Amino acid sequence: MLSAFDHSSQAAAPRVASLAALTAFVDSPQTSQALEEFRQHISPGELVLQTAQTAAQTAGRVKAELGENEESEELVIVVRALRKCLAYDGVLENVVREPQLRRVLIDAAESGSTLLRRLLVQQLGKLIGQGSAGVELAIEAKLYELLPGLLGDPDVGVASDAAKAIVASLESRQGCQAFSSPEFFQSLMAAAASPDEMVKVRTLALFVEAGRKNETVFNELADRGAFTVLVNSFATDDLLLKISLVALIEQLASYRAGAKFLALSSIPRQLVGELAEDSVDETSRVSLVHAIAELIKQQPEIGNEMFQVQGGSLAKTLVEFQHSVPATPQEKSDLCCAIAAWGSIASSPLGYEAVQKAAPTVGASISSYFTGETEIANLAMDAWSNVLNSLPDPLAPDVESKLKSLAESVCHTHVSRPFGESRAHSYPLLTALCRSRLAVQTIMGSEEIRRSLVDPFSDDSSDAKYAKNAFIKKLAADHLDWLRTVIEESYLTKLKTFADAGPFYIPPGTAVPTINSTWV
Repeated sequence: MLSAFDHSSQAAAPRVASLAALTAFVDSPQTSQALEEFRQHISPGELVLQTAQTAAQTAGRVKAELGENEESEELVIVVRALRKCLAYDGVLENVVREPQLRRVLIDAAESGSTLLRRLLVQQLGKLIGQGSAGVELAIEAKLYELLPGLLGDPDVGVASDAAKAIVASLESRQGCQAFSSPEFFQSLMAAAASPDEMVKVRTLALFVEAGRKNETVFNELADRGAFTVLVNSFATDDLLLKISLVALIEQLASYRAGAKFLALSSIPRQLVGELAEDSVDETSRVSLVHAIAELIKQQPEIGNEMFQVQGGSLAKTLVEFQHSVPATPQEKSDLCCAIAAWGSIASSPLGYEAVQKAAPTVGASISSYFTGETEIANLAMDAWSNVLNSLPDPLAPDVESKLKSLAESVCHTHVSRPFGESRAHSYPLLTALCRSRLAVQTIMGSEEIRRSLVDPFSDDSSDAKYAKNAFIKKLAADHLDWLRTVIEESYLTKLKTFADAGPFYIPPGTAVPTINSTWV
């Protein structure tokens, strides 16, 4: 494998490629021949040195967002050439392994050229994405330790890519060890304490995603106070910052370890308390409800308390969010939030009991939205699917009593909306209803549904076809024996054939429908 330099002397006396040679390489196809021809003008190591020199001569001294500092035409073409060169197999690794280039790479993190900083962090992310070997090389070259500083870069692209690289490094043991080292972690905590709100939120978001990625890392973050910083930051009067923090809390609550941490903190009560504040706008209230619902979903034992504190403001908000026919985008957002929140909260016995007791009208109305606007109808069907798929056996009598009516509602929607975008949601609910014999009796009592189940052309999208096949398989597996007492054997044999043959089965000899068209 070729090294970064073709000759050892090139590091001390590097060549400089002409603008014409650089442009020709950039415009050439990504082939080994193109690289060989380009290396007649300059080696990858020399190109790194030329890029750094060009940036030093032409870029400003102050870091800025891309576009705020003017980048010279020469620098743009040099960076493009270097990016293309580094895309060839082995070139990036050889450049990073070259001791005489490491100082140049490290210094690039402080360059006034945003193009150069973006290139650095993108290539660092690419290296880390290679797994253990790439992470080890990044650590050895002292490039990994640049990442916390890059989180505070004024360019959002640089900072975002730095965060992604850190999270990606946690896929490997070496990355987890480097992440947890005292120096690296202290640098992250310093970024989380930054007076710059964007840097603070970005770093806290990194903590949330790092904890999701690796449970051991989560425990270390919790023990070392990273999530306490998030909780404490919530006590702010800055509305925009609070909105961002609510979104982070919602993300932290979306996985078990994070929700457990939050449930033991003051955050749940604080979130409900925010709902009662007159100063909170509608968009923020939607975010708050989503976050609270995620917390109760992951930690159902706090459900009753959440509905009782602050004078029952959570239940009142869910009821207020119910608009029979949304008249504005905000009302639609409110309604979608209420439906999704109910589906999350009610997905456990404790959560179901809590929400039904505190806000019974919310759950009672979900099926009424099956005939509403497509997006809302699909969300409502998904909410019930989630609840039925999540609740353990045996279903509570209160749930059982609703299934016949629920089956009738979804059957009506299923038949009246024979479109893929709808049936990709109605079929899963029909499948979830297979938990109940009474519901299946209602479903199979529909002649239209029985006919469509053995019609290979009843659905026009792949998603709907897969969902249909899953429903038929569930019927055949759980209900075929007793269905034989009420439905003719020939139909059930055909149904079983469709179940076994897969979503795209067409019986032999079936005529494929044609669409007649007239040319005018």
